[in-house]
Amino acid sequence: MLQQKKEQFRQEIRKQGLDKILNQRRQILLSENAAQQFQDGINDQIILLYNQIEVDNSFDIYKSPLLKPILEGDLTNQLILLLQLIVKKCRDANQIEYLETFFEDSFLGSRLLSKCENEKSLVFLDEQLYLLGQLSQSSLLCQSTLIQLNIGQTLKKILDLEFESDDYLMSTFMYLITTFIEPNSGIHFQDVQEFMSILDQLCKKLRGINYLIIELDLEKKDKYTETKNSLLNRILLFARYFIDKSQFTVNLTLYPNFWVILTNLAFVVQEQSQLRQIALQVISDSIKLNDQKLKFDIIEKYPDIFCSLLNIIDHNYKSNGKFIRTQASIIMKQLFSEQSQYIIQNIHLNQIPLQLMIIIASENDRQVLYHQLECLFLLCSNSSFEQCTDLYNNGLLTLLISKYQEIKECQDYVLSKWLLQLTLAVLQHNSSGNSILNLLKQYQITSYLKDIAINCKNENTSKRANQLLKYIN
Repeated sequence: MLQQKKEQFRQEIRKQGLDKILNQRRQILLSENAAQQFQDGINDQIILLYNQIEVDNSFDIYKSPLLKPILEGDLTNQLILLLQLIVKKCRDANQIEYLETFFEDSFLGSRLLSKCENEKSLVFLDEQLYLLGQLSQSSLLCQSTLIQLNIGQTLKKILDLEFESDDYLMSTFMYLITTFIEPNSGIHFQDVQEFMSILDQLCKKLRGINYLIIELDLEKKDKYTETKNSLLNRILLFARYFIDKSQFTVNLTLYPNFWVILTNLAFVVQEQSQLRQIALQVISDSIKLNDQKLKFDIIEKYPDIFCSLLNIIDHNYKSNGKFIRTQASIIMKQLFSEQSQYIIQNIHLNQIPLQLMIIIASENDRQVLYHQLECLFLLCSNSSFEQCTDLYNNGLLTLLISKYQEIKECQDYVLSKWLLQLTLAVLQHNSSGNSILNLLKQYQITSYLKDIAINCKNENTSKRANQLLKYIN
């Protein structure tokens, strides 16, 4: 009975449609010895109290005469399940102050951490970690007390256990550590900085069992995909929260096991578009502050990143592919921005600009094009004339004019800003013989510029078009 009730609480956190799978797992893990351990520890008083609390809509934690003597005893597995219900009831009834007093008076934090450190059963450890997550998520006092009690050390000891084959325990583990860095958490970043190293150790376990390999057994594919997605989503969510809490200063490449998992989800693993999209978002968030050393580290740790970005743009033109193409384009422009000549030279040597031009020519979505044109602008403005010669010889000017023509025909001026900027970047390489300028005039660029100057509603863009007209004329 207690197991079934506990599963109802778990659904609030998981919300991954895993009910059937969780029940199947229980039938396996709680067979014979595990089931007997539950049965041997059943306490009639706990069951009675559990039933009373469950139906009591005006639950008051201090009006239950049975509760105090029960709490003074050992933290049995049945009591852990009862405490899960109590925490939920207190949170639902907005009795957080009562919960905090109860937490402190019963020394629940230290007792729970000690219980976790000495627990050998993965089934029971799962329940204990879940209760810790509930407490952390419900109260800042509980959360800060757990930090003061050095919960990080407890988590490191748990990592010594062999539980990497248990998706559910790992998911609960991730739920717990994520509660400390959620946006509404009041814990300072330095107090949870070690949690990223803890996640890195968990990722090391996942790498050790080749966790990202696609399941080949078709009969188990759906089950495998759901549980795996649940855990990997939690890992990526933690990373996004961690980056945000660090105020975008964290260097993810310093966590090698996590970095391998992240880049594999972003660039390698197939048929997991949602995970790819989130993984790309994590990478983009991590370089939001345009830190040059971080960008260099990323390129050094993943030298094929530009080819990988172009490849996933080229292969995501269906379903939610627009979001993946957009995110990949944003990362590319972040890496291009204010880049060193050494990196720019390697980009040209690998013909990244030529491949980007091909992709731009076939892209129809305005939002994606907006970022891709900015990429091309950043490349041209940071490149020498010699580096850009191939671009001019392989259709850059033709591409430029074709996009101007599309704007005029559709009367859609969203792309005007970066087209004008790109035109200026091209003109900076104009030779003494005015060869580029003459070509642009030959393509009747002035008519397109006049159209933007007159019809574009953005005042700054309209002014820039007029300035270009004066320069060209």
